[in-house]
Amino acid sequence: MEKVEQEKATGIHHRVEQEKMTGIYHRALIPAVFLLALLYIGVSRITETQLFGGIFLLSVPAIYGFIRKNLFWRLLHSSHRGLFLCLLLVIAVSHLSSLAAVFRGEIAPVSMMKLLYYDIVMTDALYLALEAQEDALVGMKLLWGILLASAVYGFLQYLAGSFQARMTGGELPRTDNLYANAIPAGVVYLIGFWLSLGVGKKWLRTLSQLIFALVLITTLSRSSWLGLLLTGVLQLFLEIRDRRRVGERILPGRKTMLLAAAAVAVMMLILYRLGLFQPILSRFHFRSQNTIAYERRVTYAQHAIHHLLGGVPFWQFLFGRGVLTSRAYVVTLPTYEPGYEFFENSYITTLYEFGALTLLIVVGMIVYFLVQCVQRGKDRYLLYAVLGASIAFYFYDTRIFTEVTFPLLFCGCLGLSSRHRKGKSRE
Repeated sequence: MEKVEQEKATGIHHRVEQEKMTGIYHRALIPAVFLLALLYIGVSRITETQLFGGIFLLSVPAIYGFIRKNLFWRLLHSSHRGLFLCLLLVIAVSHLSSLAAVFRGEIAPVSMMKLLYYDIVMTDALYLALEAQEDALVGMKLLWGILLASAVYGFLQYLAGSFQARMTGGELPRTDNLYANAIPAGVVYLIGFWLSLGVGKKWLRTLSQLIFALVLITTLSRSSWLGLLLTGVLQLFLEIRDRRRVGERILPGRKTMLLAAAAVAVMMLILYRLGLFQPILSRFHFRSQNTIAYERRVTYAQHAIHHLLGGVPFWQFLFGRGVLTSRAYVVTLPTYEPGYEFFENSYITTLYEFGALTLLIVVGMIVYFLVQCVQRGKDRYLLYAVLGASIAFYFYDTRIFTEVTFPLLFCGCLGLSSRHRKGKSRE
């Protein structure tokens, strides 16, 4: 009898230890994937092959759990099965068009790796959304902490650069921090801004949003500014609507208004002291040097659309020419500028590489996220991050910057999680 009780106690102990390790894995997966992406494109410490290998090793338990628990079948019977089927169609089209490009000799077989690690991260995101929402939300808070630390570092970096510029009479820098480029850096800070709404303490939430907004401004990324502005207006509209529905006062309390006014005043003072008002205004001057990048994007897009409509078979227009083929095309353009061998527009890149069908599905998925955000009563902050980033997609090729796309995959899947939708509001 004692032996049976001992074996039972040992079994319970092993089960508790296994559940503890599983919980740690679920919480660490999101920040670990992000850090790998950052090491790859941000600080260039690992190769793409090492990125793929690292993500695969990190994701083995998630892939195993996805298969063992038959989550594919559950997705087909979930309330979001239409979105999931569209996602499967996008994956199928992108892989088939890329395989066709391999057989045509336009890209190397190793280029398929750029699609495979996105498949793996998407599997991770779906697994966490279905099986471990609470642990995954803890992982998102850990990611928020990493992004906040990078924002503080980015602001200090900007202060050092602006001091040097004042001493030498040069131009003020644009904050790119660890993210290789100011535009994706702005989108990362935009994601961090909305992730701050998942923080429980109000003062910490307000302080972190102030830091993210301030550093986002120093990137001088107009697309990120626009994404933050439009999602901010959306949040304000939905907040007013929700208050009206439940009969609450529309205006927030006195303390909240004073806190918001103080935050705005502090930000304005910091921007003034840093001399950022003039650089911000110059970003909207039509005849300034800043319009060259926009004109290049427009010219590239016009050439791409003309080529797809008249220079390729119809099936390639519909299904695309394959991953990375857009870069080979851009270098042949008469308006090509060395160093800019991509469209700098995620939607045009999607159209060229994966076809009009995929582009329509992607736009439809963004509209679906917007509808879900409007219909939802609480906990929209993860969807705000996706919607804000999708606005900035028009101004750069997001697939290049994995430190942006990986977190967005997790935000999208967790944001649509049904149990998460029923959680308490943090807004």
